[in-house]
Amino acid sequence: MKRNISDLLDSYPVEGLDLGITTPYSSSRIKELTMNKVSMNKPRKHIRPLRFLAVAAIISTLTVSALAVGHVLGAGALLQNFFAEKNGSLSDGQIQVIDQMGKTFENGVTSNGTTITPIAALADENVYYLRLQIKAPEDVILPDYDSKTDGCYQLFGPGEALELTFEDGAYSDSGYILKCDWLPDENPQDNLKEVVIWIGAQTGTDVRFNDEVSKQLTLHGLWLQTPEKEYTQILSGEFSFDITLYNDTEILSLDTAGLTWSDEEYGYTSTLENLTLSPLSLTFSYSATEPNNNRIVPYVGPLEVVLKDGSTVAISETAGMEGMEYYVFAAPLDLSQVDYVKYGNHQISLEAN
Repeated sequence: MKRNISDLLDSYPVEGLDLGITTPYSSSRIKELTMNKVSMNKPRKHIRPLRFLAVAAIISTLTVSALAVGHVLGAGALLQNFFAEKNGSLSDGQIQVIDQMGKTFENGVTSNGTTITPIAALADENVYYLRLQIKAPEDVILPDYDSKTDGCYQLFGPGEALELTFEDGAYSDSGYILKCDWLPDENPQDNLKEVVIWIGAQTGTDVRFNDEVSKQLTLHGLWLQTPEKEYTQILSGEFSFDITLYNDTEILSLDTAGLTWSDEEYGYTSTLENLTLSPLSLTFSYSATEPNNNRIVPYVGPLEVVLKDGSTVAISETAGMEGMEYYVFAAPLDLSQVDYVKYGNHQISLEAN
């Protein structure tokens, strides 16, 4: 949907955790996430495995704040299931990438008895992921819906006043693309729902999602949208969050000098002008000669990322305009495991950056 605008426990001892504030997670969910984190990180000399087990036992029986959970688990543990659901389990290197580039949040916003809590976020210059938990009043059930027959949840309603808004400070005239992925529900008969909001930049604008420019997300409730695009409001309120995320993302600029690809069918040649690679996305710009069919828009040519284990990530659907585009990977890449980028018959080395 297009909208116009806008390591771990050694640093947080057990005795320092705030155990007195309600968590957005059930005790079983906290235990599951913590134990996942334990199993994903093989013990190293400076990690004391018994402490992991002790904290897992503590937070499986007590309620803790979202801040404490975020400190214990980190962004990698809180977002890995979202990426792994469609792409298989993540490697330790991928989880570390999320920890390095992501952030966790301190608290949520309560309005009209509903609490919406940002859990974790991850971003590079092109894309921003935000995991939210929605906790309705106790007497409101948030069941699963079949999108084909019942419809789907939406974080916006009909009319401009009920639209979700994403405002990014100095980039207020920029555009963005937004999607929502509702996460599998452990208990469809309770009052909780979790969603990952995916916000993508429109290339050709100056927006950068991982800089220090203030970014504000505002929601006005939760709606059920039927297949016929009719809206029923489920929850109402005013929920506004500062989701500014700054990180020094690893970006590799690759040498593309002289690299071209020709489309024999339509008679044009594309020249790859530049190419950059981050763990979350690949960005490129190109120029092209005129095709022999004026209905055809020249395309850059076949691009794919080749990993050291021989697997590949094909660059298919991209977002962009006027010869500059980006592609968001289905799951974060561990750049240390990337061998090269292939463009047509060319191999572009990562060492040439």
